[in-house]
Amino acid sequence: MASSSHTFGEVPKVRILVLGDSGAGKTSLVHQICNGAILKDPRWTVGCQTEVKLQTHPAMNKRFFLEFWDVGGSRKYQQTRQIFYSQINGIMLVFDLNNKKSYLNLRKWIKEIVHVHKTKGIEEKYVYHDAHGTSTTSSYDNHVSSSLGSLPVIVVGNKKDLQDKKNPRTYNTVKDLGFNCVYVSALEKFTTEEMHSLNEYFKRVIERRFYRAHTDKHSSKVLRRGAPASSDGIGDYL
Repeated sequence: MASSSHTFGEVPKVRILVLGDSGAGKTSLVHQICNGAILKDPRWTVGCQTEVKLQTHPAMNKRFFLEFWDVGGSRKYQQTRQIFYSQINGIMLVFDLNNKKSYLNLRKWIKEIVHVHKTKGIEEKYVYHDAHGTSTTSSYDNHVSSSLGSLPVIVVGNKKDLQDKKNPRTYNTVKDLGFNCVYVSALEKFTTEEMHSLNEYFKRVIERRFYRAHTDKHSSKVLRRGAPASSDGIGDYL
């Protein structure tokens, strides 16, 4: 079977866009997610680089490819990098926990992606499968086309290992941005709790891309458990 925009051979895939300032550790983060190992010699990303992870959805007992598009964060690529904002199923916003500016700049990244989405649309049309295996293709509704809508987004605070252990910085991403956050260090093995938070997000991306929650008992439970506390914050960027 030939590969299509949403499959690698026989295995369906989802595409996750990874955004954030240069130096936030996006490449090291994606490398550990996909390979379970620390990247010893990370280099600046020019343009975009991709990595792939094979992910099993436990409730569905099915495998999916997660395709991460790690986009270079340098300001000089602001216009050209927008060519990568296409056919997206989820967004991962990454910042340096020890660099408040990289956190504040997440609002600029959100504005940039919302602007492109309003102009040409960034989200891939998604295929839903009902409980009987029948598939239907859905285009975007008006809410999604006017903002990021319910496109799954997670914020990742990186470089936790460099924080002041006695007085670590904390960020209220739900209040400030409208999205949940997980703190990690790409230079240390992820804890069970950190990996659980990431896996819950990956499940949400898969389910929204391929499955209609109200037709699948297991899927709807996972969606409710993994849903972000709020997505209203995106309205501030329109």
